[in-house]
Amino acid sequence: MRESPLLPSTAAEASSLVIRKKSREFFFGAEAQERPLAQTKQQGRGFLTMKRLLIVTAMALMLVGIAVSAAFGQTGIVIPLDTVVRAAPGSLTVIAVVDTPSDLVGSTCQGLGVTQNQDSVHPNNDIIMESGATVAVFEDVEETPNKVTTASGSVTLGDTVTLTLRMGRDGVFSGGMTVLVDVDCLAPPTTTTTTTTLPVTPVKPAIEIVKTADPEFYGDDGIGHFSIAVTNPGPVDLTNVRVTDDDALAIDSNSKCPREIGDLAVGQKVEYKCTISGLDGVSPYPNEAIAIGIGPDGTEVTDSSRAIVFPAVQDTTVTTTTQATIETLPVTGSDQTRDLTFAGLALVVSGMLILGGLVLSGRYRQDL
Repeated sequence: MRESPLLPSTAAEASSLVIRKKSREFFFGAEAQERPLAQTKQQGRGFLTMKRLLIVTAMALMLVGIAVSAAFGQTGIVIPLDTVVRAAPGSLTVIAVVDTPSDLVGSTCQGLGVTQNQDSVHPNNDIIMESGATVAVFEDVEETPNKVTTASGSVTLGDTVTLTLRMGRDGVFSGGMTVLVDVDCLAPPTTTTTTTTLPVTPVKPAIEIVKTADPEFYGDDGIGHFSIAVTNPGPVDLTNVRVTDDDALAIDSNSKCPREIGDLAVGQKVEYKCTISGLDGVSPYPNEAIAIGIGPDGTEVTDSSRAIVFPAVQDTTVTTTTQATIETLPVTGSDQTRDLTFAGLALVVSGMLILGGLVLSGRYRQDL
């Protein structure tokens, strides 16, 4: 019996035939098994040619992207992707994490994705690029073959760049692509800052002094007592604070009313008492003290205060003795006036003698 050339003569040939048949079904479809062998080989050679063309195209696109970056003097990060992912639609899968060159950390950039999907199309697959605290999205990177996708936003580079796949509706990602991070494409615009210098109003220091007589009167000892208070009301501290009192020194060279105080902080108050000796005991004594201080910028400030001390009132009783003196005034007028005066007096005396004689005569008769 003659063997048919179309049938396998051994088990090995049968197995080889099955493998070739399955291969034709995988690459060219089920109908390929009915085609003549020569036609099948011709289609196989065409498929290999197309595959090589797509690979070369993908590599060319990658080189063009890098060359464009170099042509403009820009530095970037190139992240190649060649992976197949099958996952539930809407799920997130990290597909690449690369370190950022230290000299690019902090740069503001725009991502450029170059996709090469061979012949496959998987809609709605997005690649999310994250770095630092910002996020950019390459939307629908496998929408069409050879699609070039630009990220939807800028990224400020952190220490690493992470690419995450957000799966589309058919649950398959088979992207062969390159993600190019071009750090100069969205450089922040140069801003001009105008600085306005406002005039600085110098802070003016201040000082206050109050001098009072304490008490207001001085006694027989001729010593006047005073109270002095020096205050720094602000707004800045004072140095070299002192009190002068030339009026006091003019009378009492040992008076302690003049004084060196030194530093005086804002709000600080210094009080002290002093005396002035040698007052005359009868006169009021006015005198003036002056406070002087130096501000931080060297400005000298002064203030003065005047006080008066009075002599005490003496409690003295004055006794006055009055002696009565009888004086005979000389008679004034004419001689006739004097004669009439004496005649009148003589008549009065004579009348009184006669009256007295009659009284005595009447009593004598009664006795007889």
